[in-house]
Amino acid sequence: MIAYERNNDEIVTLYHGSKSGIHGAIAPLSREHCDFGKGFYMGTDRNQSLTLICNYPKAKIYTLNVDLSQLKLLDMEAGLDWALLVAYHRGKMESIKNTKIYERYANLSKGYDMISGMIANDRMVMANEICRKYRREGRFFDEILEEGE
Repeated sequence: MIAYERNNDEIVTLYHGSKSGIHGAIAPLSREHCDFGKGFYMGTDRNQSLTLICNYPKAKIYTLNVDLSQLKLLDMEAGLDWALLVAYHRGKMESIKNTKIYERYANLSKGYDMISGMIANDRMVMANEICRKYRREGRFFDEILEEGE
């Protein structure tokens, strides 16, 4: 995932942790069902990137300075749209395929060079908080989607 704060010159420093290093061109080779789809995930917090790779003997940390001025950016604030976009990319909306809501999130991030948003942990705590806000007390986001509510 890419998280950034824009500054006047639109240059941002991003970090990527790799378990065995990058060989060849950078390509979107992540798992199929990541938070924002298949991509090359980076963040602004060097320590967060390090925590993902610290137990791997051949791990590498990469630092990139990225010029955002010519990129088409999608900034997803933590909220219902963010949670449903993550759910879509994690494959949790297949039971509602061919519906308007499914199509909305299937197409929401298309055509963007970079997506910025919160990291969704394994239990989607933020999504769970959002569901509580929408009167879905005490149930995890994945459970709500599975039941098609």
